[in-house]
Amino acid sequence: MSRSLSTDQTGCCGVPLSKIHSRLGSEVLQRSAVHDYPWPEKDPEEVLQLTRNWTEKDSDLLDQAVRNIRFSFDRFYESVRTLPIAGQLWALITSKAFNFNGVEGVRKEPFWVARIEAAVARAEPVEIAYPLICKVNNPAKRMSLVGCTAGERATIRFFRNLAESAKTIYQPGVRIRVLSDATLYNNALQIPLPSAYAYMNDFRALITEEQANTYIVFHDYTSLLSPVHRQFEEAYNRHYCDISKQGTGWKGWADWGSLPTSVRANVNTRRLMLDYPLLKKLLGQEQTEFIPLRLDVDTQAIHALCDQLAVKLACDELDLPNRIWPECIRATCHHGLKNDRYVLGLRVYPEYYLHSKLLPYHGMPLIEPDGRGTARLIIAPEVCLRSDDQLIRVLNECGEPVLYICSALGNR
Repeated sequence: MSRSLSTDQTGCCGVPLSKIHSRLGSEVLQRSAVHDYPWPEKDPEEVLQLTRNWTEKDSDLLDQAVRNIRFSFDRFYESVRTLPIAGQLWALITSKAFNFNGVEGVRKEPFWVARIEAAVARAEPVEIAYPLICKVNNPAKRMSLVGCTAGERATIRFFRNLAESAKTIYQPGVRIRVLSDATLYNNALQIPLPSAYAYMNDFRALITEEQANTYIVFHDYTSLLSPVHRQFEEAYNRHYCDISKQGTGWKGWADWGSLPTSVRANVNTRRLMLDYPLLKKLLGQEQTEFIPLRLDVDTQAIHALCDQLAVKLACDELDLPNRIWPECIRATCHHGLKNDRYVLGLRVYPEYYLHSKLLPYHGMPLIEPDGRGTARLIIAPEVCLRSDDQLIRVLNECGEPVLYICSALGNR
């Protein structure tokens, strides 16, 4: 199971990739297509699967997976204890356990080093600004309308654990500011706004429930942009116009690698209320049969990619986090450089960019044993998990799935 669902193996509209990459890094949008995963032959809803309600036992198992980072703080501290406090703190944050974006490159980036040193000199918390937490309505990724799952809970726990470790080195610690883009990309992804707001409220509530308010502050990115809405719209319109002028229709698809496919897997196909055979033909592994609906979804994806790129370029141009928190460290969930600078690639759970490439809201969490038999968490499309009769489906108080567990672990 884990071998097939893990991702160890590792643009439309005519805009030159070099232009976008030099601005935003080697991945403009996170890889999130679902056709590479093993889709079941029959409707996963028809598979009999054990279920149970979320209990403290499941919470403990999730905690084991979140703490499975192959990192010894004692050994780490012994290796850095002769460094200044700022150097110790930065070494922790940029270590491979927490950063996937090139340890040495990020660690030696003078721009961030200066900011860490400045925060420590002022005895203030180190602010980490992180655009993250969106809502995706792809029924293959999440088969129900569930909001936050154990995947988002794992992210909060993982961030909290990092912040608690940082506090042992530097008492003011770090403060992770999550800038949710759940409403920012609404024009592209076409999520009903009440659902987007409810999802953000669920995440806020989880931060409180997990007693992480000291370390994690949640923001609606759209709301933060409202005071500069004129500048944002001017930049957005300009970038959208540039993108649309440089190519039209289907021409750019072949030149953009996985970007259109990823966006296609993120646009709102839930509202089409497709049965499983049709969903598989549209988003599954083969996609060899051209169905009339394919044109509609592909067209939606083209426009969504244009819109999402224009929003990203406008945000990059305004650099709002740097305006609000002038000495902040910018974190990213993408791999590569940003503005020709190494950027902190802060993992959102331990296996992110190791055995698992999907963000929590691009699938459902699965806890499985790693090679040592220790619990680890990965994210996979729910169609792959619901169809496996060897998994236990864990439900919330509303009867919605929030976690899948390999029976070998779940029955311990």
